Amino acid sequence: MPLLKIFQLLPAVINFLQTLTSKGDRDDGIWARSILQKLTGPNAFMDLVSAAMATDAMLIGQELLRKDDKEESSIFMKASEAFE
Repeated sequence: MPLLKIFQLLPAVINFLQTLTSKGDRDDGIWARSILQKLTGPNAFMDLVSAAMATDAMLIGQELLRKDDKEESSIFMKASEAFE
């Protein structure tokens, strides 16, 4: 769930990093700038989408594993059953 939280809080994270670049010490500013460049650079959209897809897959997989952990459960189920 940590990745999901990061995506939900991404606007706050970006605002924090922007503040850190102007109000933090030199090392904090350098670190924050490098993170902002990764989040807003040319490949940022694809990197964020890829990470979001991986997060979704982990969340769905977690539900399927929980269902499969039950004694009489079968991994072959409808998607709607996985979310019950």
